[in-house]
Amino acid sequence: MRHSVLRLSDRETVLLSRLAEPWLAVALSDQTVRIQLGEHTVITLTSEGVDVAPFFECFRLNVSSSRRAVVGEPPLGFRTGAEVIQVLESEEWLARERLPPRSLVGDFIGSHCRAAPGNAPVNVEHSCIVDCGVLFTASSGQQLLIRCATTPCWLAVIQDDKTIEKELGEHRLRDLTNS
Repeated sequence: MRHSVLRLSDRETVLLSRLAEPWLAVALSDQTVRIQLGEHTVITLTSEGVDVAPFFECFRLNVSSSRRAVVGEPPLGFRTGAEVIQVLESEEWLARERLPPRSLVGDFIGSHCRAAPGNAPVNVEHSCIVDCGVLFTASSGQQLLIRCATTPCWLAVIQDDKTIEKELGEHRLRDLTNS
């Protein structure tokens, strides 16, 4: 089995750690989360598709910065910044099946699968460990999960505690300070 790894860069890790600072504004869309920290500092989160093998694309969290102002209120608990910042990791792989000869769709069909790292079956051709999201926890205990969605290049923004708990069961968390 071949393995790939799509981790946050050192620069992206530094930018994420800045989100411990007070949040002045937040703008959310299906494809972008923009968090304004200061008059001239905006951290932008997006989903980036990366071809890791033929017919196998994984989506990693992409973190950048800009100076374009943001309009939108931050979640109440994050106005003083995130107390804990954790990176969400998953392992992805293609589960392929051989089709009957002369199939209209080719010889193989595949399903893109995702689970916590270490759960890929040993018989898959390729797996990839992906930094696919971030979990913010405010000092009040309020949580905000931003992760790459199942729709390519979209983000899921989750604030519901039960949904976050379910998501965390399907991933592994890595404390940003230990990255």
